[in-house]
Amino acid sequence: MEEKDMHACQTDMEEGNHAHHHKHEGVLRLIRTAEGHLAGIEKMINEDRYCIDISKQLLAIMSILRRANLEILKTHMETCVKSAVGSENFEEKIKELEMIMEYMTKGKGE
Repeated sequence: MEEKDMHACQTDMEEGNHAHHHKHEGVLRLIRTAEGHLAGIEKMINEDRYCIDISKQLLAIMSILRRANLEILKTHMETCVKSAVGSENFEEKIKELEMIMEYMTKGKGE
C-alpha cells in the first residue's frame, strides 16, 4: 500500500503524527459547537447569570465532548485497529484502547 493510500493512523506513527482524516469532520463540527457554548458560558458568568443555568450549559458541553471522543474512538477502531489486525502493531493498538478506557473510567476525561 502506498503512503498516500494509508489512513492517518498508519502514517508517521513512530512520531505520533496523524494527518487530518475526512472521517473527523463530524468531530470538528462538535468541537466548534462546544467552542460556541464556552463563549456563551463566559458571557453568562460575566453577566452574573443564575448558577443552575450556567451549570446546564457546562453539562451540555461535557456531553458534546463525550460524543466527540466516542466518534474519534469509533473511527480509530474502524480504521487503525482494523488495519492492524494480523500485524505486529495489533497488540499495541489493543493496549492503547485499554489505556484510554482506563483513563475514561477514572474520570480523567472530564
